[in-house]
Amino acid sequence: MTNKMKGLLQRAHEARVNLLAGVISYDEALEIVNKYVAEANKEGVVIARRFGVKYRGIDPRGFLR
Repeated sequence: MTNKMKGLLQRAHEARVNLLAGVISYDEALEIVNKYVAEANKEGVVIARRFGVKYRGIDPRGFLR
């Protein structure tokens, strides 16, 4: 995991916690999480292709549960 991915993951977790605490709205949290999910899905496709399996992407809505 690159430093960029670690930073995005940290921001995504913070957005989830803030959403559950009621500090930010669902749309704001979804916007932040989508940045991480897009990068993670790109990386996941490459890794899955390397091992010859089908990649099932991360769903941003599931991440916020």
